[in-house]
Amino acid sequence: GLDWASGKKAAVINMSLSGPADALLQKAISALTRNGTVVVAAAGNGGAGVPAAFPAAYDDVIAVTATDSSDGLYAQANHGSYIDIAAPGVEVLSPSLESAYSMTSGTSFAAAHVSGVVALMLSRRPGMTPAEVRRALEAGATDLGQPGVDAEFGSGLVNALNALRQ
Repeated sequence: GLDWASGKKAAVINMSLSGPADALLQKAISALTRNGTVVVAAAGNGGAGVPAAFPAAYDDVIAVTATDSSDGLYAQANHGSYIDIAAPGVEVLSPSLESAYSMTSGTSFAAAHVSGVVALMLSRRPGMTPAEVRRALEAGATDLGQPGVDAEFGSGLVNALNALRQ
């Protein structure tokens, strides 16, 4: 899938999966980011005591955790120094089976939110590199949790307007 997306010149790739480190996956992601693709991934839903989740923990990936409607951390969210940014991901209205909707939670929903913000950023400034996108997201974030960057919220809650102003 990543090879196909690369061939189609995808500007943003959202990855809503997590697991152990994988050298081939890391190589593919590094190649994508070298070629200008921004890769966003869910930080994982294992809780505070689990090991880092990949692909989110790769340096080239923007790792996203989830917050609730009160800007609190999702109870099942992974913690770690690899967390870059937070976004709404608790009790999100989403499509369900048989033309229905349901309220669901997880870092995957937050990652999709950040991927949308990244797409908006790139539509305004198509030449942004993945590193520039990361810096703008982090600089524009609303700090949550411990002051500054932390292992729960990263740089804080994504703020689309502030990210666009960077």
